[in-house]
Amino acid sequence: MMRLKEILFALLRCEVCGETLSEEVKKVCTSELAGSLYKFAKAHDLAHLVGDAIASSALLPKENALYQKFVQQRRTAVYRCEQLNYELERISEVFKEKEIYHIPLKGSVLREYYPESWMRTSCDIDLFVAEEDLDKATQVLSEDLGYRVDGKSLHDIQLFSESGLHLELHFILIEENRFPQMSEILMNIRSYTQESSEGEYRLQTTVEFFYFYHIAHMVKHFVCGGCGIRPFLDLWIMERKMPCDKEKLESLLRKGGIFTFYERAKTLSECWFSNAEADALALEMEDYIFCGGVYGSTENKIAVKRENTKSKIGYLFSCIFLPYEQLAQIYPSLKGKKILTPFYQVRRWFRILFKGVSKKTKGTLKAYDSVTEDKQERTKKLFDTLEI
Repeated sequence: MMRLKEILFALLRCEVCGETLSEEVKKVCTSELAGSLYKFAKAHDLAHLVGDAIASSALLPKENALYQKFVQQRRTAVYRCEQLNYELERISEVFKEKEIYHIPLKGSVLREYYPESWMRTSCDIDLFVAEEDLDKATQVLSEDLGYRVDGKSLHDIQLFSESGLHLELHFILIEENRFPQMSEILMNIRSYTQESSEGEYRLQTTVEFFYFYHIAHMVKHFVCGGCGIRPFLDLWIMERKMPCDKEKLESLLRKGGIFTFYERAKTLSECWFSNAEADALALEMEDYIFCGGVYGSTENKIAVKRENTKSKIGYLFSCIFLPYEQLAQIYPSLKGKKILTPFYQVRRWFRILFKGVSKKTKGTLKAYDSVTEDKQERTKKLFDTLEI
């Protein structure tokens, strides 16, 4: 019998890649399997695509409860897409009026390359503005569009519209201390921008830079526990719909230290969405990603961190005493004031004690023991092979 993942990818290829659904898939995609399929697809934010494929191929009866859940995922994706597109236009219009240069990122750009824009879901809008324009942009969003600031990190500001829509206003694309090679390129985003067809103040990056940022963002999440299936579908779409200068792209990727990861990610995307043969490394990447869902799993994160801390005591110590760079991510006011690190350590401890974060920490420590030596060794070997 076909495995769950094979059915999932067959449905995705049917929905997005234009492949005809085989009779075998139609036969095995039954009500009994639908529950597991829904859970798997939902964990990777793909239930709307799987649901539409199931509905259009009439694989489940309409009165089936899971059929209704799948269809609801599609309706939600369509609504969310319309909402995000409308809000992006509203922001761009006021930024143009106030002469604020801005660059849409991620899903805001990728949507137009999918067969239908709702197919590429996003949970928020990602925009880049220059750091010198950040205060002005935030003020305009608050005063003119009613956005509420919900927090600031070292690389973005989190805002919410009156309707609850989430906006991430980036002024740095990646944390410099964690990925110095990638950061060196991403910090120079303005060197890779050009005017778009949407107006004078709405810019776009070169295709090569967009590719680079996409892979860099995958790497960032991959090393933190997993990046999910969707970025690989994005990459499959990009390879076919976003032609670029491959020599320029390779140069950027090699300079950023992520060319090997790009090559292997591209191979895995071909396995999943073109039904290519998977080699041992592709299968190892697949196992790691399936464990993680969209945002990575605690198990994967611990497997990565255990290699650096070596013992449970070391891991516990690393949880209690965060380095300056990580503390500054939590408390941006610490940035540039490294001498105050001990005081912010104490501030964080009080937050853990009085806001219930300790329960999460206990759960993480419990999960530490469930990560086997084999899992840790496999993760290390995978990262070494991918050169990340």
